[in-house]
Amino acid sequence: MKTNRDREAKSAFKCGFVAVAGRPNAGKSTLVNRLVGEEVAIVTPKPQTTRNRITGIRNDPDTQVIFLDTPGVIDGARGMNAYLMKTARAAIADADIVVYLLDAAAAARRPAEADTVDLAAAEAIAAGGRPALLVLNKADLLSDKGPLLPLTDAWSRRGFFKEVFPVSAADGAGVDDLYAAIRSLLPAAERLFPADQWSDLPEKFFVSEIIRGELFGHLREELPYSSAVVVESFDETGREEGVVRIHATIHVEKNSQRGIVIGKGGAMLKAIGISARQAAERFLGARVHLMLRAAVSRNWTRDEREMRKLGCFDRQE
Repeated sequence: MKTNRDREAKSAFKCGFVAVAGRPNAGKSTLVNRLVGEEVAIVTPKPQTTRNRITGIRNDPDTQVIFLDTPGVIDGARGMNAYLMKTARAAIADADIVVYLLDAAAAARRPAEADTVDLAAAEAIAAGGRPALLVLNKADLLSDKGPLLPLTDAWSRRGFFKEVFPVSAADGAGVDDLYAAIRSLLPAAERLFPADQWSDLPEKFFVSEIIRGELFGHLREELPYSSAVVVESFDETGREEGVVRIHATIHVEKNSQRGIVIGKGGAMLKAIGISARQAAERFLGARVHLMLRAAVSRNWTRDEREMRKLGCFDRQE
């Protein structure tokens, strides 16, 4: 039999979705990882590395916060970028709260009237009627903190956001204050996921992200944007013995790109495979046998059907 105390505790619980949006390279994935306490999104210096709506879940005794890491907000999007914008807009539409990131170090160097993309995004978020918070990220990169106060004041006066938070997602400065504000805005609701779950995405997805992260790490500027990773098979039949067998393919659009991924004598593909296997073993807590190959899928970034086949998806469809 439930007591009054049980009912009060249940009614006091808060749960909701928080979309984390902003321009490419504003630090969205770093912030989501910091808030969740797990690496749910790959983090690289290259913009537009987040392609899907990645979900990370933070569980506290009285709250469950479901963070949606979204692709970067850009202007004049076509092809792959149009698909990424569609994914970002869908996440924002689903959210109870929107957290919008600005690269404070970059914003401090340009005049306020140059922030047309951010202003348009802020207006759209405000029009949606959801409570929104602005994060001035990368504040640690400002050697002179002087421009931070006028930047905060300028955005506060615009009235799009309930509060403005200067933070550093990289080192955690200011993140606790931001999280406290998020918790205060959450709706009263029951937990949507088990208390020990930190994402609703399958292990197979995270393995593909691990491999993609190693691609960025090894190739850096050489890596073409038109690359994708598909896990073709994820064999767990040996999991009780501590072994998982994975076959994955790196897809690019041109033969020349495939050559870059493979490297001289297969050295680059081998290096990527070794690093990805080690990272996957840490993630899965099991030995991993990883078979990795590179293939050409011409013009896949211009065909939405091909994008879906190669791991891009809209979780609303």
